[in-house]
Amino acid sequence: MLICSPVLVTMSNGVPPETLESRILSAYDLLESAPGTDSCERFVVIERVGHYEIRLVDPWALLPDEKIPFWIELYDSTTDTSLDSFTSPDVKKTVSAAEALKSAAKRLHERLTCRDDRRE
Repeated sequence: MLICSPVLVTMSNGVPPETLESRILSAYDLLESAPGTDSCERFVVIERVGHYEIRLVDPWALLPDEKIPFWIELYDSTTDTSLDSFTSPDVKKTVSAAEALKSAAKRLHERLTCRDDRRE
């Protein structure tokens, strides 16, 4: 069995697409065309809130028999932990889920920031 680390695929350094939907679709296109092995997880960060990331994950590496075009997750980069995820073939539902994950990331970040402020 081949073991490998997840691979971050990055968007260009240009201006990121304005809407969450356009970032998801751009990330999807990028994952589709990015070179790499199909046996390793690849992802694109579509939004960051503090050390929390909303990622579009390449599902084909982990579930090659499934037909899931959109898999997003809320990821804590400090603990290297996926906190929540959502899959769907529907981009509109994926955008709604990404907005919910972004709101959760903001709440988590604010809670962490408030806790850190009280320590000082």
